[in-house]
Amino acid sequence: MDSETHEIMKFIDKEHMEFLGKGVVGMKDSVNAHFQKEDPTFRIGERRVRRLMRMMNIHASYPSPRLSTLGSATYVYPYLLRKMNIERPNQVWSTDISYIPMGKGFLYLYAIIDVHSRYIVSWGLYSTLEASNAIEVLERAIRRHGAPEILNSDQGSQYTCKEWEEALERYGIKISMDGRGRCKSKETKVANKGTWNIFYKGDLMDSFNGETKPIFRNPQKVIEKYEKIWQERHNSKYEGK
Repeated sequence: MDSETHEIMKFIDKEHMEFLGKGVVGMKDSVNAHFQKEDPTFRIGERRVRRLMRMMNIHASYPSPRLSTLGSATYVYPYLLRKMNIERPNQVWSTDISYIPMGKGFLYLYAIIDVHSRYIVSWGLYSTLEASNAIEVLERAIRRHGAPEILNSDQGSQYTCKEWEEALERYGIKISMDGRGRCKSKETKVANKGTWNIFYKGDLMDSFNGETKPIFRNPQKVIEKYEKIWQERHNSKYEGK
């Protein structure tokens, strides 16, 4: 990855955290305005911004029309949580993937949270976006806590594949998926659209007075520290099952 692309991605990351509803067009304008301050000849198009946002797993967070269908709908499942009363641990888990900007490139944070208690049942850091990573995090959670009744996810490629379907069926877990282009439900927003919500990304940055370099140096250590705080806060509700 060249240095210019890396700087653009870092800016997109910062801009997204401040303006979650900003889509490709708005992000393109912001990137151009920012970098043209130093280089008036700088230009970036929507295609490149869209590619970088997809690489970083960034999506504007607002309801939008469903203008297209999934390329392969074979492994897409309906959303099962609408009007469901989630009243106990291990009834519903929810999973998502987010990114951590590093000095060079990105790491990807896979996490699963118990929706009722908001207890983090499993997480992992990886350098690639593969279904096998999601399955590894899932199996680690099941070994520790048993299998949930339902597991909800988005329609990312890691979850709309044969491997993910087979893994959940193997443990008798019902598959639920958010519809494409819909805003996140109140039941799952603690885990979806930014797994960093689990670890309070904004609070964590504030704790360093806006300085994010500690995350770059040792993200695993920072996440483990913040996970402990979060788990202590929600442990009693989870263990009360």
